[in-house]
Amino acid sequence: MGAQLVMEAHYFLRDHHVSHAAARLLTWMCVRSLDTGSSSGQEARVSFMRRSELAIGLGRTMPERRPLASDFDATRQWKADDQAIVRVMQELIGVGAVHRISAGRRGWTATYHLCLGAPCTGTDLEPRSP
Repeated sequence: MGAQLVMEAHYFLRDHHVSHAAARLLTWMCVRSLDTGSSSGQEARVSFMRRSELAIGLGRTMPERRPLASDFDATRQWKADDQAIVRVMQELIGVGAVHRISAGRRGWTATYHLCLGAPCTGTDLEPRSP
């Protein structure tokens, strides 16, 4: 899983200046993605992880669900983690490392294609039907 993608990410990061957090998350996404398609139909270079899994890539611990509003400290921490993920993903999208195929929403995880500088074209970018 992902060894080839991690190598490509390191070459990409050599040529593109990104924050330490963005480099860390990109490497995590590469490790968790497939280099080549699987026999079960999972495509290569596709990353789909819940927010809590993306938070792990940033070295954070984030609960699966947003805490209750009455728990002010936990809610504040959850929002800080969420904003960090959004900020880093925007940075990775901006430099061409990843492309968002579909946005996450309740019950669905966001799906990203790991471009790593190569042009993202064709059917790789079409949203998947449920």
